[in-house]
Amino acid sequence: MVKKRNYTLLITGLVGLVLVRGFESLFYDPLTPFFKNNLNWSEAFEATRNIKFYINAVLRFGLNLIFSALVVRGFFRMNQVRSFLKIGFVLGLPILALYHYAITNHEEGELVLFYVRRTVIQPFYGIIGFMTLFYLEKTEGI
Repeated sequence: MVKKRNYTLLITGLVGLVLVRGFESLFYDPLTPFFKNNLNWSEAFEATRNIKFYINAVLRFGLNLIFSALVVRGFFRMNQVRSFLKIGFVLGLPILALYHYAITNHEEGELVLFYVRRTVIQPFYGIIGFMTLFYLEKTEGI
């Protein structure tokens, strides 16, 4: 019974991460065409002055974090998923603030925005959390 639940959580989390990535066009992100096609700098960043842009960034970050927590819970069979989510959101808030700062105070040609944006829209916390817990399980047997 417990194994079945863990597999369900693991598969649900992985499918959720794939769906967030697969349907990324549903999230409002005017910077995607800019980074893909090297469009005009000022036109791309003028569109980010919309609250819809920030709401979608936070929503995507939250979905990635929740699905990553499901993967971690399904794989490691640990009960600290709530603390994993809390730590992810607490660490994510400064990154979201840095994302806003990088957008509003950008200089043409700076790549810091590209890298900060990647940490917001990709499930990096899940990957880092997974690697950390895997290491702890092998060394300390959590």
